[in-house]
Amino acid sequence: MAISASDVPEAQALNKALLLEDPILRSMEFGRQFAEWYKRDPEAALTYLRLMPRGNEFNTALFSVLEDIGQQNAERALALAQELATNSEQRVVYNILFDQFARQDFQQAVQWLDQVPPGEGRINAARALAARRAQEDLDAALAWAQSLDDPADRGPAIESVLFDLTEIKPWQAFEVAVRNLNGDELERTLSLILNELKTIDPDKAAALVQMLLPGETRTHATMGLVRAMSERDPYAALDWTHTLPSDELRQLALHNVLDVWLAAAPDEASAFVSGMTAGPEQDQAAAYLAENLAGSDPAAAMTWVRELPNDSARLAANVGLASGWAKTDPAAAADWASSLPADKPQRTEAMDAALSYWVLADVPAAVQYVRGLPSCQLRDDGLDALSSLLSAREPALAVELANAIQNAHLREEALAATYPEWEKTDPDAARNWLTSTNR
Repeated sequence: MAISASDVPEAQALNKALLLEDPILRSMEFGRQFAEWYKRDPEAALTYLRLMPRGNEFNTALFSVLEDIGQQNAERALALAQELATNSEQRVVYNILFDQFARQDFQQAVQWLDQVPPGEGRINAARALAARRAQEDLDAALAWAQSLDDPADRGPAIESVLFDLTEIKPWQAFEVAVRNLNGDELERTLSLILNELKTIDPDKAAALVQMLLPGETRTHATMGLVRAMSERDPYAALDWTHTLPSDELRQLALHNVLDVWLAAAPDEASAFVSGMTAGPEQDQAAAYLAENLAGSDPAAAMTWVRELPNDSARLAANVGLASGWAKTDPAAAADWASSLPADKPQRTEAMDAALSYWVLADVPAAVQYVRGLPSCQLRDDGLDALSSLLSAREPALAVELANAIQNAHLREEALAATYPEWEKTDPDAARNWLTSTNR
């Protein structure tokens, strides 16, 4: 929206620049004209800035103006920042200002920190002071950050210093972090330290993982560490996965070990999985390895799966094989799944796995394939799988497929699962169908 509060040519030119559709051209043209006006008449340009629409151009101009004012008059720059920087993107200006203040006079910059109200802007200011001081004198920066009285200042400042300290003394950074930080600040810092330690001291890194709270940070840190350990010694990495505190984390870690191992030594990784003790862990490993092998060489995957020493692992691996193969050739994967013994549950699970990828690429082809299956039982299982896979995306089609199932019990179960989804999205059509079928 153009500014009409001023009729001066500079304001009119800036209003025109803001109407440009190309964002790059708009930013360049606005920035050029605003800079020229600010150089000639800073107060008039500042008045325009106060009135203009908020957005990328406003933010860029704000940063430029406050940085310039901050060189001569810190108090005014801070007052303007408090007035004009009202969201997270704009409060980045406190980083710019306090880095600038600290370059000029660190002790004076510390005094200016008291002029910033509590909140995001003050956190940014404390971080900027600590980061600038750390670049000049890391020990002095750490001592200053730890001496701050207000925890709201101390935490962000210490975290910023530890960012630099971690690169040269990760273990010292860890000791400082656990003594002084908590919550998100501690989680972020421990994750950073882990990233540094995982290649130079995996044992210490492993100890740190155990300290992280459940959540995304711990998961990412664990996977990064286990991959680094796998590059050095996949057997040791696998042993370490058994120390992890949850089944989900252990399974993800196992997958990451196998990823690294398969890339470096596929025959060794395959032999290891074949020789694992029978049980859930081998089943998970066999399924994952078969899925990866089938993505590039389905024939080799089938040979490997056939040679697995126990039924449970073979069943899991066949499902993984179908999933991996279906990513590149879902029709071939479905054909192979349909050829499995009818009395084994792996046939249904493998077909479900193949269809789950096929519907992502070509729903009509998957539906046509299942409708044409020669075996009534296999066709019913395929229709049941498709109706479940499509119930949220295409509920009307899902109900149609469910209703085509020959087995009465299976048909009623499928309809009970799919019809409510159709009724949510198109209640009139769903109820008309229900009436027409005398249900």
